[in-house]
Amino acid sequence: MCPRRHARQVSHPNVCRVYDINEAEGQHCISMEYIDGEDLSAVLRRMGRPSKEKASQIARQLCAGLAAAHDKGVLHRDLKPHNL
Repeated sequence: MCPRRHARQVSHPNVCRVYDINEAEGQHCISMEYIDGEDLSAVLRRMGRPSKEKASQIARQLCAGLAAAHDKGVLHRDLKPHNL
């Protein structure tokens, strides 16, 4: 199956939906769901070091989203707080 079909099949509350992946003039672009809010990087700057409970909650949500992606054969390849 084509990678763009894999990404479009991932549906989970902790994952931003990918609608399409295209290439134009050698540049790739992704059409994806708009989610209003802060990324993890901004949240951590605002709140500082999270408590163990909050860090565990974030980690569980991250792992659940990654598991949903991996179940569809998708590997993120760019995990960082700015992308979460």
